[in-house]
Amino acid sequence: MLSLRTIAWTCLLLLGCGAGDPRARREQEQLARFSNGTIFEDLVSQGSWQDLGMAEDLRLLAPVIGRGACVPVEAVRPDGARDALRNGVWTYEYVRATRVSGADGEERTQFTDIAESSLGLESQGEYQADRRVGAWTFWYPDGKLRAKGSFVDGARSGPWEFRRADDSVDPDRTGVYSGGDRVPGPR
Repeated sequence: MLSLRTIAWTCLLLLGCGAGDPRARREQEQLARFSNGTIFEDLVSQGSWQDLGMAEDLRLLAPVIGRGACVPVEAVRPDGARDALRNGVWTYEYVRATRVSGADGEERTQFTDIAESSLGLESQGEYQADRRVGAWTFWYPDGKLRAKGSFVDGARSGPWEFRRADDSVDPDRTGVYSGGDRVPGPR
């Protein structure tokens, strides 16, 4: 568990090093919101368990690094550590990454620092105890809107708009969703 001193130093570092940086400002806001939280990086590549957990039409188009607050849960694991769940606003950015072969022959994605390799926003929205909630927006690597809508308890809910790479509305996916599924309606 982080000490108050560690959190205070982290806040001072963020304040001193990036007051004009939108990423640093966003992280300051999240640490103020979740005083017992810590800023974490979430490295996600296409085909990873996190990506496969998303609906197919919201899966990643390229590797991303997400940053946001993780808050430790009260329960302590047998190894003495605590799980930390994503909470608050998280921002995922497309990043430069390379595929490398590990010693075991498995292909892995090798990430670099987000500040050096960011190619633009992939998605942004709110987590509550590791589940997507509220409004989320997704972008293509070229910065154009890919999808926007809301989640309730991790499932798409309410109106969603999907756009194709040419910026036209995708009528086959745009519509009202409930429990993650599109509600049949007039076309």
